Amino acid sequence: MSVPVTEAVNPITKNVDVASPLEIVSLLHKCDKEIFEGWNEYKSLYDEEVLATLDKIITVAASIIENAASGLIVLSGCGTSGRIAFLTARTFNAKLSELSRTPCFKYLIAGRDKALFTSQEAPEDDPVCGVEMLKEVIDW
Repeated sequence: MSVPVTEAVNPITKNVDVASPLEIVSLLHKCDKEIFEGWNEYKSLYDEEVLATLDKIITVAASIIENAASGLIVLSGCGTSGRIAFLTARTFNAKLSELSRTPCFKYLIAGRDKALFTSQEAPEDDPVCGVEMLKEVIDW
C-alpha cells in the first residue's frame, strides 16, 4: 500500500529540522512552487485542464449561491484543512445572511466537530467513515 502524496515526505524538506530560519523559508517556497508549476504527474494550477475544471466548479457554485434551493456546497478536510472548511463555511454563510441570501455552505471535518479542537487521526484514514459523515452533512 502506497502512502498518499499528502502524507509522503517531500524530498525538498527532508532536512528542514536542521535548516536555518532563512533556509526554512526558502525550502517552503520551493514546496509552494510545486503547487503552481506542477509536480511529478500532477498538473500545474495553471494547466488548461485544471483551469477549465475550476471554471466549471465556479459556475456550479455561483448557481447554488444564487438559488440555495438548487443545492448545497460542502467544504471538507482533515485536520487544518477541515478547520479552514469550518471557518470558510461559517464566514460565507454569515456574509450571505447579511445580504439576505439563504446560507448554502456546510463543512465536514474528519472526526466531526471534536476534530476542530483535537487531532482525530483514525477518521482521516477511514473512507467508510468519510462517506457516512458526508451523508450526515447532506442529510441523505
